[in-house]
Parts: sequence; structure tokens; C-alpha cells
Amino acid sequence: MFVATPTHLHKDIVLAALDAANTSTAKRQWPTPSRTRGQSREPQGSPALQFPGGAAEAVRPPVPFPIAFHAVRRSGDIPQSQGQWHKKTKLASDLAQPAAEQELNCVCAEATSPGLMGEVGIHQVDLVNWFFSQRFRSRSQASAAPCNWKDGRDVPDTIQAVFEYPSGASLSYEATLGNSFEGTLRHVYGVESAILLREGSAGYSRKWMRP
Repeated sequence: MFVATPTHLHKDIVLAALDAANTSTAKRQWPTPSRTRGQSREPQGSPALQFPGGAAEAVRPPVPFPIAFHAVRRSGDIPQSQGQWHKKTKLASDLAQPAAEQELNCVCAEATSPGLMGEVGIHQVDLVNWFFSQRFRSRSQASAAPCNWKDGRDVPDTIQAVFEYPSGASLSYEATLGNSFEGTLRHVYGVESAILLREGSAGYSRKWMRP
């Protein structure tokens, strides 16, 4: 089941599906100021339900093969990974009706959006976790700023983040709405080989592995 609504509207739909004992795959949401502590609750269905982050990305061709490649240890231990999402776009539309414009541009408002890290970056970070075989980060740091679009939005259009894992491995990630150069890609650096996933118009259409 895929929930085709803005991120801030996912919660009630997903919980209703889980309570109805439907089989669902849900990506974890990053917190926003409008989501206060204590709002979370477990679904009323089976306690064995799991939320596999990155699952939607991991089943997109040709992503499964690199994951299988690493699963048999052909790439060796992974000390480092890099990811980026570059897209020169406004992510906002101008409409004559203020209410409709506010609803359509929810990704540009801090009250309804987790920002680029939560809207886009979470997919890339969660997929890299499959390669690291670690779901949880031990430490992270990030910076963000409105570098390109200064139109009154309160969500930064450019971000950088570094995640450190218990094993000592690290993931560096960046996203921007100010430039499209090199688009969307991920590098996974193993001690035996490197994997590059580059996203095209038809998904992850190309991959390279260097021994």
C-alpha cells in the first residue's frame, strides 16, 4: 500500500490501515514542529508489525541487485557513503485561491513539512542503511539555509548532513533546490568495491561497480 498524500497527512491513514490488519509498508516520518512529543502510538494490530525504512526504494530496479551484491560480501565492509539530490525547482505554485495555494505548497511551510531531509533525504538515507546493515545512527549533524528561493518560505532550500554509525561508518548527504548538476545519486564505498546508483527519468537506470 502506498499513501499518496503529503507527508504530514500520512499518519492517520497508515494507522487506520494497520489497525484494520492490512499489510502495509510505511516509511518513518521525520518530526516537524507541528508534531509534538507524545503523539505517537502503536497500531492496535499485531505487535510483530515492522516498518522497514527504505523498502519502497529498495524494490525499484536496479536497486535490488546491488543490495544482493553487498549481501554476499562482494563489496566488503562499507566505511563510507555519499548521497545527493540536486534539482533546480521552486517546489511551489502560484494559484488565485489562497487556501488552495497553501494546501498545494505544504512542502514549503515549516508547519506542514519536515523539509528536504524528511521529504526527500529520508529515502536515500534509509536505503543506505540496507548497505550498512544498521538502522540507527549514533550521531548526526546538519546545516540548512534558504540559499536560492527567498519568496517567504520558512523551509530551507539547501541542506547538508553527516550521519555516523556505531560501526564507525559515515554517510554524508546533501540536497538543494538551487542546482540540478549531477541530479540524484548515491555512492557506496566498500573496501572491495564501490557502487554508484544514479537516478534517471526511469528510476535508477544505471549502476557501476568497481572491483
